[in-house]
Amino acid sequence: MIRNRRLRRLLGSFFVFVLVEMGTWVAILVWAHSAGGPGFVGLVAAIQLVFAAVAAPLLSTIGDRLPRGQALFVVYAAVAVTSAVTGLALIVSAPVVVVLILASIDAGVIGVGRPIHASLIPDLSSEPADAVAANVASSALEGAGTFLGPALAGAVLLVSGPGTVFVVLGIGMLVAALSVSRMGHVARSGMLTGESEDGILAAFRTLARIPTQRFVVVLGGVSQIVVGALDVLTIVLAIEVLGLGESGAGFTVSLLGLGGLLGGVLAASMVGRRLGPILVLGALLRGGALVMLGVQPAWIALFLVSGAGFSLVDVGVRTLLQRLVPPDVMARTFGVLESVGLLGLAGGSLLASGLIAAFGVEVALMVFGGLVPLAVALGHRLLVAADRAADVPGGVIDAFQGTRLFGLLAPPTLEMLARRSRILQLEPGTRVIAEGETSRFVLLLVEGTVSVTKAGRHLADLEEGDVVGEIASLQDVPRTATVTTITEVTAISVPGDAFVMAVRGTADAWSLSTSVAGRRLAHQHT
Repeated sequence: MIRNRRLRRLLGSFFVFVLVEMGTWVAILVWAHSAGGPGFVGLVAAIQLVFAAVAAPLLSTIGDRLPRGQALFVVYAAVAVTSAVTGLALIVSAPVVVVLILASIDAGVIGVGRPIHASLIPDLSSEPADAVAANVASSALEGAGTFLGPALAGAVLLVSGPGTVFVVLGIGMLVAALSVSRMGHVARSGMLTGESEDGILAAFRTLARIPTQRFVVVLGGVSQIVVGALDVLTIVLAIEVLGLGESGAGFTVSLLGLGGLLGGVLAASMVGRRLGPILVLGALLRGGALVMLGVQPAWIALFLVSGAGFSLVDVGVRTLLQRLVPPDVMARTFGVLESVGLLGLAGGSLLASGLIAAFGVEVALMVFGGLVPLAVALGHRLLVAADRAADVPGGVIDAFQGTRLFGLLAPPTLEMLARRSRILQLEPGTRVIAEGETSRFVLLLVEGTVSVTKAGRHLADLEEGDVVGEIASLQDVPRTATVTTITEVTAISVPGDAFVMAVRGTADAWSLSTSVAGRRLAHQHT
């Protein structure tokens, strides 16, 4: 159960967002089928998704430049407007090209919502477990929205047209925007450093440099290829193979969402566990159900199983990235993930249309069913490495949270520091820092006592909870004093660059660390 009120509000608005996203998506594909048949469905899907794929990483920088609560309000309000305008164009039977332009703009704005939402979760989490629980809840709500959104669209299509679906859901999106507007200026866990000022390029450089993060993004993209294919396959399967009609197409798509909702319940087992095995299970469920459906197309209940598998994969990918990516480029990294995913959706839609034309729905289902398991098998080594790197060092985090300075930092920032830190066991009489050297690590004393001297003059004894060596990192100068252990000491060594980035991201931590460093420097010169 999530007791964090702001997280609950975030999740509630996200549920409405998914309703709007999925309901309008089904509506535009149904319109495309009536306007030009199965081939036009794939073309319309690809046009929207490519546009959104270009827009998502560029526009997602708003989440690293504005307070993320404010950024989410702007995006949700924009979705409300673009959905309503697209609906009005459909109602008045505007030219096809006008509808395509408006629907593509709507899809582009929608594509920014998920990255901002994902980057807000760590900022609003009061402890690391909250972030996992919120990701599980997000996946469950996404499954519910993916079930209810198309079902709602199907119900509206029984009595009206696709345009009405857009208008009704646009009004719902306005309610969601007003809900998050009360979230105010949510603090970031990081800050815009020099690298961050490069915009989206900072996220691309990070992914290019770190294979584990890159693989997680690629796995998310492969998963979305299957989603894009199913957008076409379910419509064609329902209308042309099973003869369920347009409203039946909406309800068929909703089975995937219902499966995602059930998968969210299963994904709750991720809290406190490694994510690799869960991702493997999700891939097998996702793909195996589609292969079986290709053999028996009438067994549409298998969409439930496939949807559950997708939920596991989705939660695993997003949680891994939240644990692996530096906080100051998190929104942009999720923008890249969204872009890769949208390109996957577009590619899947086009490939599905081609495979249906050449081999039929059944073969297409089996082909796309094999993609995610194949990706997991080929990248298993990187998946294991990512899973290990994302393991949360709980003992180190507990030690950080028990101190005055580090206790001011957000949980995602503490996780980042914990993964980059190492525990030292030092004997009495060990010189840890030498005056004049150029090292940059910072020590948090967990147990024991150290002596601080300058030019042979005793300055102070420091003990449990004290931070040692921060002056060199904060002011980029050689060591100003020598630190020697008096007793046996247990300490946590934090890289200087990580320490500076962390404390700069929180005003109180920056103020405290610089004031302490200033007092120590003044004392050294008295």
